[in-house]
Amino acid sequence: MERIRLSKSEKRLLRLFASKTNVKGVELSAEDEMAIATLMEKGLISAIVFAGKITSGNILPKGDAYVRQNPELKNPIPWEKIFGFASIVAAIAATLALFVGCVRLIAAL
Repeated sequence: MERIRLSKSEKRLLRLFASKTNVKGVELSAEDEMAIATLMEKGLISAIVFAGKITSGNILPKGDAYVRQNPELKNPIPWEKIFGFASIVAAIAATLALFVGCVRLIAAL
């Protein structure tokens, strides 16, 4: 299963739903309500929230499988960004080396 990027509050709430404890009556902040909506959009949980409290909710099979495959709920590493940054640094270093080499060559003449 492909890893899904989750915020801290989404991870905390997904752990709560996955723990099989009764989530009914848990009070939520505005951030938590947004996190629940996002988790529902991603298809990991189903929940009903009313007046800042969870009235009912459970983890869906996709969410359960995700937690079993990724128990620490670590976010995926953005390798594309890391490789892009390394390429830019290498290009700058190569350009500087070429510039220094040309300056020394011209100075030697």
